[in-house]
Amino acid sequence: MRTNLPVSSIEYELREDVTIVSKTDTKGIITYVNADFIEASGYSEKELMGQPHNLVRHPDMPEEAFTDLWQTLNQGKPWTGVVKNRRKNGDHYWVVANVAPIFESGSLTGYLSVRSKPSRSLIEAHAAVYRLFKEKCQGNLIVKEGCAVKYGLLQKLNVFERLDIRTRLMVVVGFMAVMMLAIGVMGVTSMRNTMDAADATFDESTTPLINVLKVSDLIKSSNILLMDGMLGRDAAAIKQNLDEYAKNSTKIELLMADIEKAAQSDAAKAAVAEYSAAYRAVVKEGYGLEVEALRAGNIKEAQSLDAGPTARLDEQFKQAADKLSDYYTSRLHEMDGAAEERFAYEWKLLMAVILAGILWALATAIPVISLMVRSLRAACVNLGEIAQGRYFNKIDVHSDDEVGKLMYAMKAMQIRMGFEVTNAKTVANEALRIKMALDSVSSSVTVSDDHNQVIYFNEAMRKQVRLMQAEMQKRFPTFAEDQLIGQKVGAFFEDESMRTAYAAPLDVARTFDITMGGRDMRLQPSPIYDSKRTYLGRVTQWTDRTTERAIESEIADIIASAAAGDFTSRVKETGKDGFFLKLAQDMNRLLETSEVGLSEVVRVLGALAQGDLTETISGDYHGTFGRLKDDSNATVAQLTEIISRIKEAAETINTASKEIASGNTDLSQRTEEQASSLEETASSMEQLTSTV
Repeated sequence: MRTNLPVSSIEYELREDVTIVSKTDTKGIITYVNADFIEASGYSEKELMGQPHNLVRHPDMPEEAFTDLWQTLNQGKPWTGVVKNRRKNGDHYWVVANVAPIFESGSLTGYLSVRSKPSRSLIEAHAAVYRLFKEKCQGNLIVKEGCAVKYGLLQKLNVFERLDIRTRLMVVVGFMAVMMLAIGVMGVTSMRNTMDAADATFDESTTPLINVLKVSDLIKSSNILLMDGMLGRDAAAIKQNLDEYAKNSTKIELLMADIEKAAQSDAAKAAVAEYSAAYRAVVKEGYGLEVEALRAGNIKEAQSLDAGPTARLDEQFKQAADKLSDYYTSRLHEMDGAAEERFAYEWKLLMAVILAGILWALATAIPVISLMVRSLRAACVNLGEIAQGRYFNKIDVHSDDEVGKLMYAMKAMQIRMGFEVTNAKTVANEALRIKMALDSVSSSVTVSDDHNQVIYFNEAMRKQVRLMQAEMQKRFPTFAEDQLIGQKVGAFFEDESMRTAYAAPLDVARTFDITMGGRDMRLQPSPIYDSKRTYLGRVTQWTDRTTERAIESEIADIIASAAAGDFTSRVKETGKDGFFLKLAQDMNRLLETSEVGLSEVVRVLGALAQGDLTETISGDYHGTFGRLKDDSNATVAQLTEIISRIKEAAETINTASKEIASGNTDLSQRTEEQASSLEETASSMEQLTSTV
């Protein structure tokens, strides 16, 4: 036996509403746990899954309890007991454990356990008993199906109680059969006489009387069919009535043959002959002529026959039928009187013998019946508790007979239902959370079943339906928020190919763009499968792209204008909200920034073109426009500095040019003076030469 340590003396007390649920395979390996189990045990789901269930076994639990548990489960029976479990940190908690085997297609597939909080008195009582077992002081106590019971000599010798009800009843009935043999012989003889008399009565009077009544009913039905044909209905209806009349006539002929065959006495034959003659007359001279008239389309002739000859013959037939009925009725009374006298004598004799048998039967059957009644009453009480939603009742099983098996089955059913209900509540809570989440999202969503019929739509879809309803109802009157559930979405498509595509089972997620009610809609259905890949339906997200498409077109025009150099266009902000309003505002801000920035650049460049270097960009810009601003202003500054330097250089050159020009003038004067001197010198030289 597994011993989980360490342990503490601290009890973790469960809440009243806690239902601990787990499932294991046939070897006791955990395959499922619910949130309450995780909370109570202190382990995480990952730590519990795939582990043996005795992971939470407490060392204070006696080995006999778990031996009894597995012996009971191996017999295919459910087990209920109070169990002390260990938490991960060593603390403990008490539960009333209900364990049952799980059978699928007749084969054992695992075990499920549903546990609840026990009362304090139950905890104290079981803690004391378990302590006795741990200390080996239990005496003649044993653990049987979760309960500590005494098992002494009396229990060993009481063989009759260990018999099943079938065996007990066979013993009682077998003894009764011997006693009742004489009663049976007497009864059979009396019954044989009575049955012979009854058969004679039935064959001679009852059967013919019943046939006479059947014939009368068929005659009335035929008369009604003919009268209905005389009302001037169309030929097809008259033909149908005449066909029914022919069927009735066939049935009447068979009954008449039986009536004539049953007539044995001369009086009966005479009455039947009169009755048969009246019938033949009314059919041949009455109804038969009416049928011929109707087949010929002569309704007035048929009406005349019905009011005249047919009515008279029909009355004669009724009188003959009444006379024959009276005859058979009187014969029944005569035979019944004789049978009653004979039966009275045989009855008195038989009752005396039967009374003796009943007294013995009561003396032997009452104990068995009492046991069955007590068990069935207990079963009714437990079923009533289950019907009221209480799945943790203590179902005591005191025998292993058929009633005991019923109680075991009820116990297993209670455990299974407790598990299923708890699991269903968990699933329902999860589904409710999902529904509430879907109702809270802004996207329109519908869910359809495997027949493509809408079973749910969220609040956003309700608003979308209201938005489209007026226009859609012009073509589809049932398109309304209060009529959408149960309808097929494909029925609201005008395009036949779309209807066909949407009506087929969905295998992969798809996207459809379609116009509905004057709005551009995008439908994105996705298939829903269960764990076995069984198709359950689809979930569809509806997106109204009307505003989106309009904005796409509007923005495309603006971008085209901007690409052509026109930044004056703006996105209209009226009629937009949410994302599209923010997009319009941001787009307009971008256009405005671009327009202002580029206008500033154009202004500065224009000034530069005019030779004005005083213009700069002064706006507050960031990013590319900030760099453009800085570079433009830097360009203006650089040009201003360059022009200033050129101006200074030009002024310097101008001054130097003036000085050079002045020097040149002075040099020219000196040159002229030197030239003059040279001329004078040359003249003097010539004179000197001449002199020489």
